[in-house]
Amino acid sequence: MRLRPSGTAIPTFERLERRRMSLANLGAEQGPGAPIAAFLGRLAGGLMEGDAQDRARAVADQAAQAGTAEGAAAAAEMRAPALKGGDTVADRAYDQANLAAYVARLDVTVAEQADRFAREHGTDVAGFTAKWDGMAKGLLDQMPGNLRPMLSVELDKRKVQHLHPIWQAERRKTEDAANADLLSGMNRAHLDASNAWRKGDAAAAQEASQRFLGYLGNRTDLDERGKVQAREAYRLDMRRNAVLGEFDRELSRGGPASAERFIAHFAAPGMQPDLDPDHVKKIAGEMGVRLRDVVDRSERAQAAADKANDLARSHWYSDFTIRLNRGELGYGDIERAYEKGLLKPHERSDAVIKLDKRREKDTEAAAAIARVTTAFAGAGTVLDPKSDDDRKAVNAHFGALASGWQNLDVGTVTEKTVDYARRVGIVPDPVKSQVRGWLRAGSEDQKVAASQLVQQLRNANPQLLKDFADEDLRQADLVNTFSGYGVPPADAVRKAEEAMRRPKGEADALRQQYEAVTKSDLPETWLKKQLQPSWFGNAALPPVLSEEFSALAREEYTLHGNMDAARATALSRLQRVWGVSNLTNQAGAAQFARFAPEKFYAVGDAPPAEQSKWMKEQLLADLQGQDGLWDPGTPLDGRLWLIPNPDGAADRETGLPLYGVMVRATDGTTHLMRKSDGRALLWKPDWATSPAGKRAAAEQQEGVSRARAVRAGRGAPAALPMMP
Repeated sequence: MRLRPSGTAIPTFERLERRRMSLANLGAEQGPGAPIAAFLGRLAGGLMEGDAQDRARAVADQAAQAGTAEGAAAAAEMRAPALKGGDTVADRAYDQANLAAYVARLDVTVAEQADRFAREHGTDVAGFTAKWDGMAKGLLDQMPGNLRPMLSVELDKRKVQHLHPIWQAERRKTEDAANADLLSGMNRAHLDASNAWRKGDAAAAQEASQRFLGYLGNRTDLDERGKVQAREAYRLDMRRNAVLGEFDRELSRGGPASAERFIAHFAAPGMQPDLDPDHVKKIAGEMGVRLRDVVDRSERAQAAADKANDLARSHWYSDFTIRLNRGELGYGDIERAYEKGLLKPHERSDAVIKLDKRREKDTEAAAAIARVTTAFAGAGTVLDPKSDDDRKAVNAHFGALASGWQNLDVGTVTEKTVDYARRVGIVPDPVKSQVRGWLRAGSEDQKVAASQLVQQLRNANPQLLKDFADEDLRQADLVNTFSGYGVPPADAVRKAEEAMRRPKGEADALRQQYEAVTKSDLPETWLKKQLQPSWFGNAALPPVLSEEFSALAREEYTLHGNMDAARATALSRLQRVWGVSNLTNQAGAAQFARFAPEKFYAVGDAPPAEQSKWMKEQLLADLQGQDGLWDPGTPLDGRLWLIPNPDGAADRETGLPLYGVMVRATDGTTHLMRKSDGRALLWKPDWATSPAGKRAAAEQQEGVSRARAVRAGRGAPAALPMMP
């Protein structure tokens, strides 16, 4: 086997050096505008200074030492052939055979080493050369002297053969790195030019364009056609950026309408001779997208601002309305808010109407409280316990009055409360709630105080207890009864609660005990003592009343076994249904009657005789026009009277009793007054529609008018200007 060069033309070292130096001249040959010519020269010529040169020499020395060591190791494994050196045919044949075998092994070893060096230094000519030279030196040092010249020549040939593709790869790597730097510079210049055109800075854009074109001209990876295409693409993009920049400035100056005109002018036929229609259409479309985006963002921002303003205004209007309803604002505040644009016309109108109604309501409330004040003073004003307005006025008046009682003792407060209820004829709702709460869940002292208050209300006017529950009255009567026996308050409450919890199985025994006790202590005797000198005057006591009282007392007694408390509770229950009436008998005399109209339709705390007067007047007025039923010249007494709940009739809305009208004809016969259809004529007193009630309402309205006049005199609201 022989060592021989390949058939490929191998350039000499001088050619290689010239080709390498040509890289250094590549940038300079492009003209003075190439900014990286010096860099390429340093890269190709290896012009490094200082530490860089020292590091390069150190790397080369290491590679040479490694190659020498590797070559020596390879030569050591391949001992030089022992040649006889004789002149005989046999000696020459022997030497030739050994030498051929050695060369064959050496050729394989060199090829293997060359392949390994090429893999390690595929793009590094200096590294490959250092390794190769070191290997060659190691091999030559081990060779016999007569073989070195021939082996040296063959190794140099192989070196050049393997070095050529490595040099080409190194050149491509160098050029790729240079082109990558050029591309990076082009991108930076492209970005700078784009930004400059967008800002309208033509000078900066021109400077960046010169840099871009200089970088482009120095690139070696593009042919002339590619460079022409790159320059045209760059021109179109700069044209686009210049147009978009001018569009943005026009949009900022003139708004969307001006920007729309700019787009229309740009896209008009013949206005852009340097651009083909497709590019014009593309740029115009891009401007349209930007315009829509700006408009959309503006609309969204405006919508968000409007929403925030609406929310803030809603909060303000809510606070304004609350303060207006509380009476903290007046007509002047409404007008100032309207003048500032905070109130819309209809809101202004609503606010004025609300304020008018509030002031009217306040005036009416003041008049109602004035009526309560008059009633409390005993000046003749009558309050209706069934009227919500009167009850609200009583609650307000009592609350204001009782606020000054906080430092008084319980007994004094109770006395004042009872006196107040007696005067106005209505127990204030807070008092009823407090009594109910104390009796059911209060302390022992509170239960005793509530029980005493119930008894004092009964003593003042039995009608004041008509809205209290039987359970509460029963407990209060038990506590009062045991307290009347001299039992301490705590024991009285305990005994009352024990009595209320008596087993139901004792009812029969208590009922028999009640019958035994009442044989000597008659119920009607006790009842007469309670009724005759009291509120009811000297009205006749019918037997049916005594029987009903006895039944109620028996029922109460069977619950707890205390006769005094049972009779007190039975009397309260009896007084809810029975009352004194002058309208339920022919003679017109006062008598106890079940469902007496003077009781269920009474107004104020006037006695039954006074209540019957306005009821008689209303009955006569309501019967006007009922021909043949009565003679106006004949007094009511003895001719007309009332019977409660004929055929079980009752008012559907209130549940209060209705009354049939009995009439005594001229022939002395009596009959129930009926309508033309044969049904009974049902009647009920109504203070609001009665002549007396209308007179009282007129007086009340006159009081309201006087109160308004007084308020107006202190400062009437100014006349409001006409709304647009």
